[in-house]
Amino acid sequence: MHLMITKYTYKGKVIKHAKIVEGYIIDGKVRKKVLKSIGPIRSKQDEIRARNLLEKIKRGEKLVSLNEISHDNVREYGIIYASQKLWEKFGMEKIIEETFKKRREKFSIFDSIFLLTVSRLYGLESDLDTYDWIKEKAHYPADIQLHHLYRTLEFLEQEKDNFEKLLLKQLKKKENLKVDMVFYDLTSTYFEGKGPKKAKYGYSRDKKRGKKQVVLGLVLCNGYPITHKVWPGNTKDNSTLKDAVSDLKGKFKIKKVIFVADRGLVIEMLCCINHNFQ
Repeated sequence: MHLMITKYTYKGKVIKHAKIVEGYIIDGKVRKKVLKSIGPIRSKQDEIRARNLLEKIKRGEKLVSLNEISHDNVREYGIIYASQKLWEKFGMEKIIEETFKKRREKFSIFDSIFLLTVSRLYGLESDLDTYDWIKEKAHYPADIQLHHLYRTLEFLEQEKDNFEKLLLKQLKKKENLKVDMVFYDLTSTYFEGKGPKKAKYGYSRDKKRGKKQVVLGLVLCNGYPITHKVWPGNTKDNSTLKDAVSDLKGKFKIKKVIFVADRGLVIEMLCCINHNFQ
């Protein structure tokens, strides 16, 4: 068994082609049997790889072509990998560790929060869908059960204010974020069924009449969400501003800020800002 490199000329260029062949004799004549066609040799590195391949065959190693490979399960990793890099950049593990340092759980709160977050990037809309995705599709080594996800959401609600404070502190450090202009907006989300205690009938932005809902307020700074609040579903838009402004002043110790909101909230917004930031 040896490496045979043949040459031929094509359009004025000399082309080399490599094969692994084995000699045998028939009727007193030496014949060659092609065991493996390697392909064109364009560089010295190609020839080295071809000779290494020959040595593997001599050692009895089995060579498999791509079309011979089959699989039973494919795991998703691309978005997970990109998310891991972003979380490393912003030091999310340190924030979560500090937020939940007093809790002694048998599962990883960090892994649970991470997977809950990333699952939304895959368009999953429920915790049960997230759990199925973790078990069947996600390439992420973590022993997370469905009740772990529910407990994590409960922990996040309980530690919301502390978590947001630490997150803003980290954004100021990592991104040199200055909270001198914030954007505020409202949305709502409805429930199929009874919903939580705050679920009430109110103006539905989703055009879902007859569905209980909650109102969500989000404050962004330079594109980063820094705080949010949840109100009962029957809360009027302009009545949320006082809480939002008080949050910025009290929780984050912010004294001066430009507050940008929907036109319909402007009058109420000015009254709140004058009252709270003076």
